[in-house]
Parts: sequence; C-alpha cells; structure tokens
Amino acid sequence: MAKETFAEVIQTGFRGYAGGSETAEDGSDEMASVVFHANRAITEWERLVREGIQWPELRDEASVVCAGSGSDDHELDFLDFFREPDGHAGVMVDGVLYTVVSASTGKRLERIGTASGHHAWIEGPKLRTYPAATGTAEFSYLKKATRVVTGSETTEPEMSDPSMISEYITGMLFASDGDDTSVQTGSIHIAAANDALRMMKIPYYPATMAEDTESGWGIGM
Repeated sequence: MAKETFAEVIQTGFRGYAGGSETAEDGSDEMASVVFHANRAITEWERLVREGIQWPELRDEASVVCAGSGSDDHELDFLDFFREPDGHAGVMVDGVLYTVVSASTGKRLERIGTASGHHAWIEGPKLRTYPAATGTAEFSYLKKATRVVTGSETTEPEMSDPSMISEYITGMLFASDGDDTSVQTGSIHIAAANDALRMMKIPYYPATMAEDTESGWGIGM
C-alpha cells in the first residue's frame, strides 16, 4: 500500500485536532502551524543519524570530480557519510580508498603534513581529500530529509511510518490550546508519535529500546 503524501499526512494531523472533514487551507495560519510542527517531527527523525542510525531511506550515491587541489565542489544535500556497521566510511577515487575522518581531524593532518594513508571529509560545499585526489570520487552518503514547504506537496515523506508526523501535529495543536484537557489529549498524541519513532528505530538500534521511556528519549511538547 502506498504511503501518504506530505499533503495527506499534514491534513490527517490537522483533522485529528479539528475533527470531521476539516482541512488546513493553503496559506492560512493553521497551515503555517502544521507545517512548522511537521518539520520539527522530521528533524527529530533525521537527528537520530547522530546516534548512529543509518536510515536506509536517506541513503544515496555520489560522484565528485577531483581536480588535484584537495578541495572539490559537491552539490549534495549532505547530512553524513553512510557508515558500515563498524562505524567506518570510505571514499573511492579511481581504486584508491580514502578513509573518512572528521573535518577537524582532516585539517589537522593537512596542517602537520601527515600523509600516512588517504583521508577524506566534507567541509561545507567541498569534498576535501588529503593527499589531494585526482579522479572521480565515489561514495555513499545520507542526504538531508525532505522538509515541508507549503503543506500541499504530493511527494512522500522518506520515513517508513509517517504517522509519526501526523500524530505529532495533532498533539502539538492540542497542546497549544493551553487548557489542562487539551494538554492531556496532546500528550497522548505525542506519545503515539514517539511510539512510531521508536518502532522505526528498533531494527537499527534495538539495545536501547527498553530504556527509552525511563531516559526521557523522544520528542516532546
């Protein structure tokens, strides 16, 4: 079964709050609010890359032409290198493996002139290599998750369970009403959003699941 589009996910979240067949109209304050909350939910899902989760939906392949300067332009919506289960990542340049390092490590190696091995890193819009590479660099990377702009997008969210987005929208709209009943209702929907996020996370990070609730992990109001 096809996933919901961004527009459908957003309207599902809005109807969870407004009820019935109500919709958030394009350009309205309501639409601006649901777009803001949708993007916050997406950011939380994307943020787990920093915990080591390699969301397969964000994986893409890149080729960058290296001209021997050690600093070559890329046009990627780059989030991180795709890493193997042991945490390592690499860039292949015409059969030579460049080990991925942090930007700070790469600049330090370059500064002190240490040329043992081959190293690569991303520095803003540049693919950096040391020693400077010549040829075509090829590597796997994680792209930034697509964000909502207008709320009428017919593309699909990358995440496998976009109910996380709609539940979060519903929860935050209720919470913004401010009265105790609405805040309590909002917290139920926020919990549902966290459950959806947790279930997406389990295949990639199962050891932490039992501790999530106690440690305060997850998105909140």
